[in-house]
Amino acid sequence: MTLRERAMTVLRGGIPDAVPWFTDLTYFQHGATQAGTLEAKYRGSEGLLQLHRDLGVGVYLFTPPLVTIERDPTLFSIEEKDMGDGRTLRVIRSPEGSLTSITQRCEESFSSAILEYPVKTAADLRVVVAWYQGASYSPNYDAVFACDAHWGDDGLGVPLTPRTPLAALVAEWCGVNNLAYLVADAPAEVEATLDAMRMAEDELYRLTCAAPYPVVEIPDNLSAEAVGGLWRRFSRDYYRKRVAALHASGKVVGCHIDGTLGHLFADLIEAGIDFPESVVPAPVGDLTLEQIRDASNPHTTIWGGIPSAMFAPPFESDWVLSFVKRVVAVLGKERGLVLAGADQVPPNGNIDLVRRIGDLLEELGPPTKCES
Repeated sequence: MTLRERAMTVLRGGIPDAVPWFTDLTYFQHGATQAGTLEAKYRGSEGLLQLHRDLGVGVYLFTPPLVTIERDPTLFSIEEKDMGDGRTLRVIRSPEGSLTSITQRCEESFSSAILEYPVKTAADLRVVVAWYQGASYSPNYDAVFACDAHWGDDGLGVPLTPRTPLAALVAEWCGVNNLAYLVADAPAEVEATLDAMRMAEDELYRLTCAAPYPVVEIPDNLSAEAVGGLWRRFSRDYYRKRVAALHASGKVVGCHIDGTLGHLFADLIEAGIDFPESVVPAPVGDLTLEQIRDASNPHTTIWGGIPSAMFAPPFESDWVLSFVKRVVAVLGKERGLVLAGADQVPPNGNIDLVRRIGDLLEELGPPTKCES
């Protein structure tokens, strides 16, 4: 079987000839490019695919979106200004006013962090509502199919929806701390904002359901420690509604949960998620492999299992390979398993380990034959 065939076999409830091995190398590629250590043949989008091919690991994230989103540029805009010292000022303009945010470039980690979120007061939520109500949606199916066909047997395109309303407030608009204060101090305004965001996405999900494509993922980057209570209060019913519609259209549905799992892991599965993606077990995450197995069900596909921190010191390669065997033995026998680095192989990661994991999975063969 090819990597693509293995993944689709697992997602459809079958048993592959070996556990599929997929992981996201975009962060490694970006960091190595910035550091000047990446070979030229591995740069850019074609280089990323070649990097996955040469390491024997499947590519799956960052296809084009199934649905494109546009807004009237005379009414809505985003402007960015370099503030120096690695900081960037971002201005979001709308008919309801403007919001500003500041990000900080982190040179050592080849990443950035938000220093100041756009929404600071309950009054700022009016801009969020306007932003969502001002969106128009159109299908982008051909672009997704073209990307998936280009990746071919070396991958499986898993298109992402936008973040759901609560996750968008946490990650893009408010930050979890400010949102917690807003929920306490202005609950009616927060609920009204979420209602408007949910309603505005009806057309988005109608077009997503209409797409003749078998897989879709909600990229909410959830962490039970940060948003578990908020998710149960504001997102549980929304997930059930959207996932049920996606299932009715014949789709397998994933959700990106690369933080702490806690009770949120079981809640997502109860809400209908078929494959929690980027699952991070202990000793990096909070749940053991056995707890993850017990919190899921025989119809769940676990996508993840290898914390990407394990590609970097202090973890040793041989120890990681023995951990891979445990993951396959504990999760692969009774659950569907797509082994993947969770979340991304870091720029200082041991990239040779990616190949070694793939070779090991080939040796192990079908997960039903792996020893506990």
